[in-house]
Amino acid sequence: MKFKSLTLALASAMILTACGGGGSSDSSSSQPSPNTALEKQWSMYDSSYLIDSDNVLEKISLNIAGNTIYFNVDYLANNQTIDDFEDVNNFVSIVSEYLTDEGLYRLATEKTPQGYVFANLVSQKANQWVLTPASQNNLQGLKLTENFTVVDLSNKEMGLYIDGYSYLTGQDANLTPYVGQFPQRYYQQFKGKTFPQGATCLKHESSSSNKNYIQSYGTAWLGFDELENESFRKTTLGGYQVAIAHDRYSPYAYDYEAYFTTSDNVVKYGSYYAQGTTYQLNKDMQDYQADLNEAIKEYGANSPEALIETHYLSGLKTECALFNPIASQAIDQQVHLN
Repeated sequence: MKFKSLTLALASAMILTACGGGGSSDSSSSQPSPNTALEKQWSMYDSSYLIDSDNVLEKISLNIAGNTIYFNVDYLANNQTIDDFEDVNNFVSIVSEYLTDEGLYRLATEKTPQGYVFANLVSQKANQWVLTPASQNNLQGLKLTENFTVVDLSNKEMGLYIDGYSYLTGQDANLTPYVGQFPQRYYQQFKGKTFPQGATCLKHESSSSNKNYIQSYGTAWLGFDELENESFRKTTLGGYQVAIAHDRYSPYAYDYEAYFTTSDNVVKYGSYYAQGTTYQLNKDMQDYQADLNEAIKEYGANSPEALIETHYLSGLKTECALFNPIASQAIDQQVHLN
């Protein structure tokens, strides 16, 4: 499962996902009252990308109690049972460890009545959250800032704002050989469905950090000594040996491939981010626009390749990261595959 966008992986990883979640630019939409963005419950969704799953979507909910953000796995593609944190770690990409100059933010693995501790909320405004990742060892110095646009979803097409890429490509059967069968299944599931009055979402615009950090996604297969010096800069961070790639993943990316060794000599892999801006939607759109331009140049404006890139770009324009309870309740009524 790869949830979209936020620095803390309320996405994706960023664990990055290629699919957007909208149709066309929504700049003319009326904005809800800022107070609606201060709700204490938010939900995020990701497509199953399976044609035979129980649910077309997967869902995680965030609950804010005081200054703590908790998360719960509501349902997965095939309704797997989540009994403990090991199951969460196996099925859901939301969990990450963070390494800074303070040391390693170790995961909080015990479930509370409100859910698993996800982060501490330093501040919450209508269009901005400042978070510190949860840490068993009580580290508090890392501040991750997430900036949003609040979008009024009332009467808007539901499928476009959850996974617009699948919704748009699913309307064209000629694209099935290129994109697979899931988009058509997704489109049929949400065709004609709209959000009720009062539904809102938070569209992710940018992220930033007050520190350099490595976001870890799991255990690496290779040893630290196998990393070649020509590709990686080896140094230390927070008392740990780290290896950071010399080059970014792409010209538009902010992160670098990174590895570090734990105290028990386990090698973890992830992404290194420098202090400052760590994500910008506008940069993402430039990246997709470049892909579209290249597809048009190589294959033609009406080619399947160009149409697919068009839908990727269109999806980014209204992609929503988090949905309020009214929107979430409407979505949940549509997720079970017919």
